[in-house]
Amino acid sequence: MIPIDAFRESVTTIGGRTLAWLEWGGERPEPPVVCLHGAMGGSHVWDQMAARLAGDHRVIVPDLRGHGDSDWASPPAYGLRDYRADLEALLERLEVKRYSLVAHSLGALVALMTAGANPDAVRKLVVVDIAAKPPMGQIEHLREVGERGHRVLPDYESTVEAARTFLPEVDGESVSWMVPYLFKRAPGGHVPKWDPATLVGLERWNVEPWLARIRCPVLIVRGSASSMLSETEAEAMAERIDASRLVTIAGTGHQVMMQAPEAFGEAVECFLREGESESEAG
Repeated sequence: MIPIDAFRESVTTIGGRTLAWLEWGGERPEPPVVCLHGAMGGSHVWDQMAARLAGDHRVIVPDLRGHGDSDWASPPAYGLRDYRADLEALLERLEVKRYSLVAHSLGALVALMTAGANPDAVRKLVVVDIAAKPPMGQIEHLREVGERGHRVLPDYESTVEAARTFLPEVDGESVSWMVPYLFKRAPGGHVPKWDPATLVGLERWNVEPWLARIRCPVLIVRGSASSMLSETEAEAMAERIDASRLVTIAGTGHQVMMQAPEAFGEAVECFLREGESESEAG
């Protein structure tokens, strides 16, 4: 595995707004892997996984609009289609015509929609811990966490504590690594980098109509103790997507890739390697 800080930072302008993204690895003959983060997150939640994949893949990891170092949308525009449009514009700018998607939570919904809309472009898809139509109880919980967490944090200790709230059950070293990437300076201390307006309209998170259009192999990854994706919901989603299968990672909740990086990484690497001997276009 290459060092965790071996990423390259880039920005581009899409629709008049800055979109920030990280890149790992170099030019590779096979399609790159694109990783998408969840709500209230940022590109750096994928650092461990990207470093692991970068030995064999080019890895592209954007900050979704309103998150990380990407601009906030004004007026607010944070629908799934908005995120998808940014992703497609970025990949077009990078001249990427075929790619795999590894995506968590909100990012996984964007990835499912993208795979349904572009069935010939997406080689493989990994959906991490989200239902195609999250129940309202889960949506309300997510909104409450966000509304409670988006405040001025006066000192380092309170900032770290807020990071632990956003990343429950993630080890202390990983949380400390994430702090400078999740928060920015503000009068009186620090605030989360994500726009509070991203939490408006969460009840419209629904990609069920797109599932039947997906043609690539799909790996659904669920945390065994997840509060966002039940076993029943995961199995139902797998049944609706052709060429899909479900993997449950023991001892994890919603932040599967950060809570069990080895088990998660092995599952994803094995999935991405399948069929590598076949010729790949792009």
